[in-house]
Amino acid sequence: MQEQGLERRWKEWARSLRRWGLGPWMAALLEAAEPLWPLSLPLLRVGVEMWTGGENEALLALLGNPQHRRRFVRWLTEDET
Repeated sequence: MQEQGLERRWKEWARSLRRWGLGPWMAALLEAAEPLWPLSLPLLRVGVEMWTGGENEALLALLGNPQHRRRFVRWLTEDET
């Protein structure tokens, strides 16, 4: 999946999470788990591979890259104006 397509999907996720009032909670969870990502990604990869559809590739790309995670956290915590 191309980078632009991934970013579009991540922004949609962030908007939905903010709309549901979960943006700050998800941002805090992602930041708190930062030291654990290198250890947990192999397990997460196995679990996500069983998940069908295009969402699994987008989720792995998001969680597997620290820069992508930080950008997603910013989208989760920004105000929609």
